[in-house]
Amino acid sequence: MFRRLLVITILLVMLSGCSESKVEARAVVVPASGILTQKGQPIVGAQLTFVGDENSEPGVALTDAKGKFKCMTNDSSEGIRPGEYVVLVSLPGGRIHSRYAAAETSPLQVSVVEEGGNQFTLQLDD
Repeated sequence: MFRRLLVITILLVMLSGCSESKVEARAVVVPASGILTQKGQPIVGAQLTFVGDENSEPGVALTDAKGKFKCMTNDSSEGIRPGEYVVLVSLPGGRIHSRYAAAETSPLQVSVVEEGGNQFTLQLDD
């Protein structure tokens, strides 16, 4: 019985050490926000996806009643990782051109920097 308790205790200590290492391994995120408009008017209720290279976690955002958004990732609600992103836009009801929904065709691009404002004005042309 003593051996079982000792083995279980050792395993618990090892597992708790693993969970701490994941927290330390998280990448830096920085605040990024902005506004999404079409023909000068804010777009309400749009979902934005910030797609970087294949190794980076995408950022996401939702526009509010004024078209404003704040970026976040699965790991953080405080921003996204610095890097180059193509921005995808989807909107319930499909009131925007479909080219904004694919990384290959979306003309929206942003550069998120580690030290900077990272305030973006995204305008849909059609």
